[in-house]
Amino acid sequence: MVAKATKILWLSRHHPDEGKERELRRVFGGEVDVHVDDRPLSPDGAQDVLGRMRSGGFAEVVLVAPTSILSELCQRGIKPLWPKMLQDRQTFEGFDRVLGIRKNLEDVQPVVEAKGRKVMWLSRFAPAGRQMVELRRLFGDDVVVTHRDIPNVERAVEFFRNGGFEAIVAVVPEAVFERLSTQELPLLRSEAIKENDPSRIEFRGGGGQGFRFDRYVWYRIEKVTERL
Repeated sequence: MVAKATKILWLSRHHPDEGKERELRRVFGGEVDVHVDDRPLSPDGAQDVLGRMRSGGFAEVVLVAPTSILSELCQRGIKPLWPKMLQDRQTFEGFDRVLGIRKNLEDVQPVVEAKGRKVMWLSRFAPAGRQMVELRRLFGDDVVVTHRDIPNVERAVEFFRNGGFEAIVAVVPEAVFERLSTQELPLLRSEAIKENDPSRIEFRGGGGQGFRFDRYVWYRIEKVTERL
């Protein structure tokens, strides 16, 4: 009896090359039926993924998605496959199975003997109040902070990688921040406290709410995985 091919849903704008399909055949010990679906996910991402898997009868899904979607899928019993790339972002290393997500917020320590460090500031608004003061304390008085408002995540990541930056501070909507967190960047979150005292307001959000700067933290997402 000929074994049935493992049905795999490939959710990405980037189609698998022969090397990735060969690795899937190795992992699943025979034939695979890979169906590429390059449609964007709906706002209810995890439910959308589940719906597409069920409608097509897929046993596995290859997915590069925000950590919130990966986490929810894992909680629902779906362990997505993640294509692992080397640091050059070009060389395919194999597939990991995502078992869960751990989110780590770490204090930022000043860089020792910092000279001419470069930080990318991704936001509609330039740094204000003590935000810039703290960047100088952490990265040196001569830190170069480049402000860019790039709404497209892929273009923002490309600008960061080509610019020789030490870190990226992303003051962006949560959905955009989640997408950035999948890119393995040295990502800083600028944490702020709501402030109603006009004399203590350092900047305002898009809705006009006043804030004062609190601190920067490294935002690190750790995927709990196993190599296939």
